[in-house]
Amino acid sequence: MKPILMLPTSRILLACFLPLYVASLAACAGPPATLPDVPRAATMAPQSAPQPTWVFEPSWKERLPLRYVYRELRGDYREFGQSMRTLLREFESERILPEGPPFGLFFDDPACVPVDELRSRACVPVESLFETLPRGLLQEELPGGLVVYGRVRGLNPEASRAYGRLLEFAERLGWLAGGPVREVYLAEPSSSHGPLDWVTEIQIVRRDA
Repeated sequence: MKPILMLPTSRILLACFLPLYVASLAACAGPPATLPDVPRAATMAPQSAPQPTWVFEPSWKERLPLRYVYRELRGDYREFGQSMRTLLREFESERILPEGPPFGLFFDDPACVPVDELRSRACVPVESLFETLPRGLLQEELPGGLVVYGRVRGLNPEASRAYGRLLEFAERLGWLAGGPVREVYLAEPSSSHGPLDWVTEIQIVRRDA
């Protein structure tokens, strides 16, 4: 795989955010909330749990297909942060050009699946798929489709408290929620880039009956 040497200005800014994300993620290694293919009650945070700060209220949109490079994680979701840190360092060392903010895909409900069988992916979008990749990196295209989504301040565990409200919104639309759940990790350029200066967009895809 040939290194990428020229970065347009917008991509230079994105590349600069990656080390900041690595540092912020170190403090946010908690597991995401339970995923939507379980009874809704199991996804609701306790009433005493702090509620997330919404930056963008629940809505819906059509998500376009997206190519991405990823690291597969099988096991405890609390290890997801380390997988993402490793992936972002590999992007830097291999000079792979990101096409957008990093994101996570979470396939299983930790309330129903044994910890050592939980599946997740640490992902970074790319413009096109590669002929070859360094060992340990994989690539795929994320399908497009209709999603319910919203944005909340912070990374996990703050972001995971938004799952219940998004699922309620999907239910009001008459949608069946499918997986995997996608969490997109966004930076605010004017922020100090502490854990709560990040914004997480959560997407839950509509599943056909």
